[in-house]
Amino acid sequence: MARGKGSKKKPTPQVAEDRATPSVKQQRREQAREASRLYKQQRWMLIGVLTITFAVYFNSLDGQFVYDDQLQILKNPTIKDTANIPRMFTQSVWQFLNPADKEAAGPYYRPFFNIALIINYALFELNVTGWHVFSVLIHLLVTLLVYLLAREWGLSRELSSIAALIFGVHPVHSESVAWIAALPDPMAGVFILGSLILYERYFRKPESSLFILGLSMAAMFFALMCKEVAIVFPVFLVARELLDSEEGGLKPLALRIIKRTGPYFALTALYLAMRYAVLGFISQDEASTASIPTTHVLMTVPSIAFAYLRLLVIPYPLAVMYGDTYIHSAGDIRFWGATLALVAIGAALLWAIRSSKTAQRATVFAIIFILPVLNLKAFRPHESLLHDRYLYLPSIGFCLIVALAVGWAADKFAQRRKEILAGATAIITVPFFILTVAQNQTWQNEIAMTDQAMKVTPNWPFLYNYLGAYYFQQKNMAEAERYYGEAIRVNPNYFDSLSNIGDIYREKGKLNEAEQSYLKAIENGAPYSTTYYNLGVVYTQQRRLKEAEWPLQKAIELQPNYKDALYNLGWVHDNQGKLIEAEQMYMRTLQAYPNYPEPRINLGVVLTRQQRYKEALDHLIYAQRLVPEHTIMLYALGDVYMKTNRDKEAIEQFKKVAAREPNHRLIYTSLGLCYEKLGDKDQARQNFQKAIEVAPQDAYTNTAREHLAKM
Repeated sequence: MARGKGSKKKPTPQVAEDRATPSVKQQRREQAREASRLYKQQRWMLIGVLTITFAVYFNSLDGQFVYDDQLQILKNPTIKDTANIPRMFTQSVWQFLNPADKEAAGPYYRPFFNIALIINYALFELNVTGWHVFSVLIHLLVTLLVYLLAREWGLSRELSSIAALIFGVHPVHSESVAWIAALPDPMAGVFILGSLILYERYFRKPESSLFILGLSMAAMFFALMCKEVAIVFPVFLVARELLDSEEGGLKPLALRIIKRTGPYFALTALYLAMRYAVLGFISQDEASTASIPTTHVLMTVPSIAFAYLRLLVIPYPLAVMYGDTYIHSAGDIRFWGATLALVAIGAALLWAIRSSKTAQRATVFAIIFILPVLNLKAFRPHESLLHDRYLYLPSIGFCLIVALAVGWAADKFAQRRKEILAGATAIITVPFFILTVAQNQTWQNEIAMTDQAMKVTPNWPFLYNYLGAYYFQQKNMAEAERYYGEAIRVNPNYFDSLSNIGDIYREKGKLNEAEQSYLKAIENGAPYSTTYYNLGVVYTQQRRLKEAEWPLQKAIELQPNYKDALYNLGWVHDNQGKLIEAEQMYMRTLQAYPNYPEPRINLGVVLTRQQRYKEALDHLIYAQRLVPEHTIMLYALGDVYMKTNRDKEAIEQFKKVAAREPNHRLIYTSLGLCYEKLGDKDQARQNFQKAIEVAPQDAYTNTAREHLAKM
């Protein structure tokens, strides 16, 4: 229809929308620019945090292998072949010390830690810098995950960065990062935090896929494969759900908790089954704590917990070990003083975090992950009841709480918020940075480590004993004896040093002093198979064979497949004419160590003396493949040939012996007898005469004289 002249065209909705579009687009561009700015800000904050964390550990990169590194890396043959990786799931951490022993060596089942050692060796061999770089990188990854967890729990980018930075440079972590053997804690930290972050994302974001939950569960299981402390992770998840519980009744809450945490407890049960299958037990107390009453343990726990709290807040001075001892009376100030302090601090903390769910989660995280290390009977009391590395995981909660406290203080002065954040962060992290750099130096070598520990814990027998062992390995017997003596001076009943100084006396030929040291060590509870074995060796050297039996038997009782103890007990029986007992011990040795030549050779001799020539020959031929030049084996083999009338073969073996040991006391009489049986009287006469020249006092030479007289 045609319009009139005065009609106006009304704007259509499309025209109105077109007019609004430029402002919407502009808003979106501004939002995109803001998001990009925030992303860059976050990226640079993280780069800064990680750079500072790397810088604080830069001086640790050239530190030597120290303490347990000496065994777990330098003397661990299993880490030298990647083909051993599957075996790590079927043995304990220390199994390499007793590879033939069917019983587990030690209470630790940490397959991923062992695998990390194998991978590191494949990458770096014994280049210590490479090992340290690996440890620092793992710590950087944990530091990044602390930031991500803080963000997941609702902290701002600034506060998350502060929490991560405090964690990255906290001095108490020096032991976990600068000491290679402490790697299980940072490794477990990676998987525990990874699992927790994925758990949060799955259950707080309905659109998350089931794959996220699967990754979370896998990470939790991997954490268990790194260190036992991860066993409390499902407990924390339960606590975390309780903290966030909403109104709706107990039953819905219980069902929700079971649904969400049940799979994690199921994985824990699987881990415990694997652990039991390998170790033969779920948990095990340290043998030296068996006589300590439970009441003493319980009274000691508050002082240890307070000491850990002190190390988090004031991480100075730090050391590889501390002089805390068991408390025997409730009247001890260490018990009631620590208890009162913990109650007061706990009450103040509960009040401070009453309105912050995140602070509550962080507090519960710290408490739950400190609980396993308060099982004091798992530790050797004469070494140390607490260690810095045990704070690696609990400190995550502590760092989050500190960051929240900094944020709370900054919010009180909103107009100067940035200055407050920066100033408070610097006040905390700069001293921490300096202390960490200094503490890293104590992990440079064995002497630096023990010197620092002695400053913190003077007159601690373990440290004197450790230095004695260090100098003993360096073949510096004078210094070793001095330090062992110092340990005994401080504690006359310190069985480690009593046993070790006995080794020095034995090396020096002071057998009576060695005997007394070993006996006193045993009297004071030395649980070591080596102490009993070495006492048996002393008795053997003194030809007190009957007395040598009981300590060797005890050594085998403590360590059923103790190779040298088995062999030496067989030798003791052998030299007392107890052929049946000797045969049994030699056979037992060979069952565990079939390629151990000496017991196989001696078994051949024992069987020969029983006229069981075929069995003797089988063992000696086997030994010949192992040690073709062994003179005792050659003589024993020739002896069997001679006694079975295979004289030409006997002569061949005897000549090899004579070529290697021209003054062998038996060889020429045996050669003479073989030649005589073959009718070669000239050769027989010459060898009989040679026997008389070489070994005139030997009883076997009388046979040469008798046969020579008849010629």
